Amino acid sequence: MELHTGLPEAPLKGTTINPAVTFIADRYTSVQNDPGRWTANATPPSEYLRASVCVNEDMPTLQDRKAWLANFLPKYPGVHDARLWGSEEDAYREIRSGRFSVELCWSAPKRDMEETEISNFFDTRAPTYRFTEDRYLRPAFESTKAPPTPLMTWWLLLYSFSMLARYQPRKWSEALDIDKSPSAAALEYALDIALEVIPHLVLEGLDRKPVLLAQTMTF
Repeated sequence: MELHTGLPEAPLKGTTINPAVTFIADRYTSVQNDPGRWTANATPPSEYLRASVCVNEDMPTLQDRKAWLANFLPKYPGVHDARLWGSEEDAYREIRSGRFSVELCWSAPKRDMEETEISNFFDTRAPTYRFTEDRYLRPAFESTKAPPTPLMTWWLLLYSFSMLARYQPRKWSEALDIDKSPSAAALEYALDIALEVIPHLVLEGLDRKPVLLAQTMTF
């Protein structure tokens, strides 16, 4: 369920497909050496665009981080050309048990980029989703193709629910039994969120432009 819909906080047990993950983009460029060391004749340091990816997994040990990143990057088109910001020791940070972040970077396409240019750069990798500053890194079903749009993803999800409810009503009722089903809370949450999300995404589709709401982003 959390694959593309922006519901990583409510995963279904037994899910094996790559989930969407939170993507927090910096608003300004960064440099990797001390600007105070510049001299009149020195070449200015390279500028980078930075972002953190927050993953609902146990943080890999230091010796496993290189292998984890090599496995993670190809699954998400938005970060295929990213690299760590800093060392393998410094770029990873545990947020809480079962959730950590890893900081990535890209060489800036040009110097002195404006905030709008930086936002546009990240829009091609992890577009804003419903709220300003809210971004999700979404996997592709096929490595050569972009992920489906959020509206199409929600349509597929709700269509699947409707087919299960229509043709397997007993199983659907059992899945929604909060006292017995381990998936009941996640399913109810998804259905409640859909009532808010679908009108919003349909409006965006009709207007053919993002309609973003204000919200403070949290981990």
